[in-house]
Amino acid sequence: MPVLRGENVRVEIGDGMTPTEGFDPIGGEVEVQWGDSSREFDTASKDDGDFDLVEFSGRTIRFNMSGKVKLPDPGYERLIDVRNSPTKNATLRIVKGTTVAYQGECGWGSNDTNHANRQASTWSSVAAPSKVPTINDLAAFAS
Repeated sequence: MPVLRGENVRVEIGDGMTPTEGFDPIGGEVEVQWGDSSREFDTASKDDGDFDLVEFSGRTIRFNMSGKVKLPDPGYERLIDVRNSPTKNATLRIVKGTTVAYQGECGWGSNDTNHANRQASTWSSVAAPSKVPTINDLAAFAS
């Protein structure tokens, strides 16, 4: 699974405003992993002999994100608001340095936070696109 990590990688969440959406980073340094998959369909016929033939259709991307957060944090608070909303959708933006690697509306799945005594809090979340992304240049940044 490709990974983006480092001090210059940020996960940002949009405020949903139009025409100019504002973004807040969730916490500080993060790690982002993503997987890209398609559904497989059997297309073999009785005339294909020993071959099991397949085609792929559709595309699913899943993001697994984690990092540190110091509360109060506007981006993390927005994530909690999105998780408590009926649709659970908000724009995800992944930035490396000053370059946007990904931007698109996503459904935000599970969210976990660990608030250890006298230590930095950690967060993790899962998101997947709910619309076609406006920017998808993740492959250029994968390590």
